[in-house]
Amino acid sequence: MKQFLKYTFASFFALFLFFGGAFFLVFGLLSIFEKEPHVIGDNSILVFDMSINITDSPPSLDFSEFLEEAMGGGKVRSHSLRQVVDAIGAAADDDRITSLFLHGEFIPFEYGSGYAALLEVREALERFRETGKPVVAYLKSPRIRDYYLASVADTVVVDPYAVVALGGMASQQIFLQEALEKLGVGMQIVRAGEYKSAVEPFTRRDMSEENREQTRELLEGLWADILSPIGESRDMSVDALQGLSVERGYFTADEAVHAGLADRVGYFDEVQALLAETHGLADFRDLPQTGLSKYLGTIEEPLQKARRGDRKLAVVYLEGNIVDGEGSRGEVGGDRFSRQLRQLRRDDDVGAVVVRVNSPGGSAAASEVILREISLTREVKPVVVSLGTVAASGGYWVATDADRVFAQPNTITGSIGVWGLLPNIEKLSANLGIGWETVKTGPYADLFTLTRPKTEEEMALVQGFVERVYDDFLSRVAEGRDLDPEAVRELAGGRIWSGSRAYELGLVDEIGGIASAVADAAQRADLGDSWQLYEYPSARGISELLAEFMGEPSPVLEQKLRATPLWQELQMLRSLNDSRGVYARMPYNLHLE
Repeated sequence: MKQFLKYTFASFFALFLFFGGAFFLVFGLLSIFEKEPHVIGDNSILVFDMSINITDSPPSLDFSEFLEEAMGGGKVRSHSLRQVVDAIGAAADDDRITSLFLHGEFIPFEYGSGYAALLEVREALERFRETGKPVVAYLKSPRIRDYYLASVADTVVVDPYAVVALGGMASQQIFLQEALEKLGVGMQIVRAGEYKSAVEPFTRRDMSEENREQTRELLEGLWADILSPIGESRDMSVDALQGLSVERGYFTADEAVHAGLADRVGYFDEVQALLAETHGLADFRDLPQTGLSKYLGTIEEPLQKARRGDRKLAVVYLEGNIVDGEGSRGEVGGDRFSRQLRQLRRDDDVGAVVVRVNSPGGSAAASEVILREISLTREVKPVVVSLGTVAASGGYWVATDADRVFAQPNTITGSIGVWGLLPNIEKLSANLGIGWETVKTGPYADLFTLTRPKTEEEMALVQGFVERVYDDFLSRVAEGRDLDPEAVRELAGGRIWSGSRAYELGLVDEIGGIASAVADAAQRADLGDSWQLYEYPSARGISELLAEFMGEPSPVLEQKLRATPLWQELQMLRSLNDSRGVYARMPYNLHLE
């Protein structure tokens, strides 16, 4: 009995130490994040460090990132598009903010910092500049997306050792057929649409002519949409900019100034002196300044209070591959997303719903489940869709029955087509000395087995599934967008379009960003100015972080690998969980510089 009490007491004491230590650890970490309220001084400069990832949905930390930030480690900072645009817009009307300073280079991650999002940020910067407040940009190692944003500035300063990129846009696609053959993995495909080339990385050694044609046309359109605003800001024609791109593409600091891409060459301290001089000061250290993150913390609550009301306008973010079921982090689970829409539909306080799409598509069945919930929601309140950087295939499917569909000129959309990928490991098994034998009650009982290739009869059956889903896709587009079915068939075929071309073809209703979609939804619901904006899913709070702490933190290596093209292709393959093996997904992961 004595030994029993001894071990019981020791166990309870160990548990006390563990939970007590965890409590004090978390309390200590929270105290690190507690800071004094930031005060904005008069005659301040707003500093926009572009070394961030701009996401559509509110960014959330996992616990490993939380620890890393708490301990002072480096990580990719994230802000949502709405946060960045709101901060710049508020600064334009804030008498305390007298100028804006841009520097740094974007760190895109997954679907973040895409060109459609950067267009909205650029428009916000243009509005800031139109108030008469100067904008100064300092570039050290700018890529195209960095220069695209910084070119809006009144004064563009480049570091003496900077190289300004204006080489154009390229998409590099990976092909795995030979590697799969060497591994002994076979691939059989079915598809509907001559441009539906999502299966090419697994079945070819190079691009098909149809895929090469649509990719070239898409890139040329996107590149024109990038050069046009740069030309307006730099007082140069698109032809002149294209000539520079073709001539050499990359420019040293002196060459950039000579070509009209920048205004002067200077070190960082010289830019600081310029900013101080602009504000009538002799020393930059005397210039009050506030970073974008700190400034955002001072204006978010006032922005919400300025629009007090009982009614809600919900913005729901659909970001990532669309999969069956709940989905994991970085994916859009059809069941989970639909459940969120049902809750908003049944909430009488929600006057309208905006669905922001940033997805290349995925499971056809999950896309249809989401579309069904959008259609049901539309019966009781307005539903407006905003297409982000990419909203193709299943990502476009879900938008077809909205009251209004918005897209940016450089949105990647369309890709109305369907495909199926049927792998088998027969050769791999033979190479490893593994044999398989099947007993079944009917010829199609093991239709989706991985252990052998499909027969001609089985392939015909799956092809029938694909063609039926394709016909459904065409019908959804024709009915939802009020287009002639034959016209839809002509522009479908899996072909990808830019937002500008999609607008001309009638696939989208209006050119504009998420702010335009929100304004349209509020007007349709007659909300006036008495409403508040709520975002779903919201950023995870401390309780969710603690839950992850009690589980398994995200591996650091995985975080780094997720940024590579090969990882993204393999993740796409992993996310193929449609029960019928039929997918409405964009032909490839478009890796744009």
